[in-house]
Amino acid sequence: MCVSRAVGRSCVLAFLTLTACAHESASAPAPDVELPEPLRCLRERRLELLATLKRNCIALQNEKAPTFKNTLFGMMHDLGREHWGLFTRPYAEYVGMFAANLRRWGRQNQVAAVFVADFAAMDTVRQVFDEAPELKAKICVVHVEVSEMPAGQCLHRTDFKNLPAMQNHMRAHGRPQWLDHPEFLYPEYAEEMYFKFDLAYAVATWNPFGSDVIAAADAGFHILNFKDWQPDEMSLHPCDGRVCVGIMQCGQLQRQAPTLVRDVAALTTDSNDMLSGAQWG
Repeated sequence: MCVSRAVGRSCVLAFLTLTACAHESASAPAPDVELPEPLRCLRERRLELLATLKRNCIALQNEKAPTFKNTLFGMMHDLGREHWGLFTRPYAEYVGMFAANLRRWGRQNQVAAVFVADFAAMDTVRQVFDEAPELKAKICVVHVEVSEMPAGQCLHRTDFKNLPAMQNHMRAHGRPQWLDHPEFLYPEYAEEMYFKFDLAYAVATWNPFGSDVIAAADAGFHILNFKDWQPDEMSLHPCDGRVCVGIMQCGQLQRQAPTLVRDVAALTTDSNDMLSGAQWG
């Protein structure tokens, strides 16, 4: 896998969390290799996910898809965020952001996309395609429910048991304020994050648009407004066989490096803004 630095209005686009070079996608272990549970389960579910994408991207079945330099991938799932104690937002609002992103990313000449979405979001996706049927040639959205995610099927009990250990780590490192954040409360949130890697494997292995770069995108992304971007403004470049993450605040990362080395969890908690772009404007 490899990731890409974005070329556009910032040194690194905020919505990028992971990209995978399709020509270097990891292959599944040989069928005759015995794996312990839950690894065997995860391998089987990943292969099922790949088959589901191929089977349900109807627009790509009857003819060879056009080639695009970049393929975005991501998911739109209702994790009950309207009931969270923090970052509360109605799911319908996220679905609306997803629809807007599909329209705007669809206008980018060098970008195609493969997304999965739950039943509630698929109605809106169909409306987008009804309004702009030409998007079907470069955007595929497949119905996949939260319950069908590999981690949810194979690791849910493990996730739940790990939550107390994660909470204790935060207390031991002086971060009790993080205990009411979703990653320390809801196994489903962790499973959704794992799913990015499952989906990365499936999309990069398939690579229906023959892309050089396959990049993870938040389906409900709303930090940047792509409405006024020029048709060739969104483009990425390969990362030479490495896994990379977009860094929004390079100087801050360098200054805090000693702390991050001592406690890697600090990177995804107190220092999350360096990666997520939430403070970028």
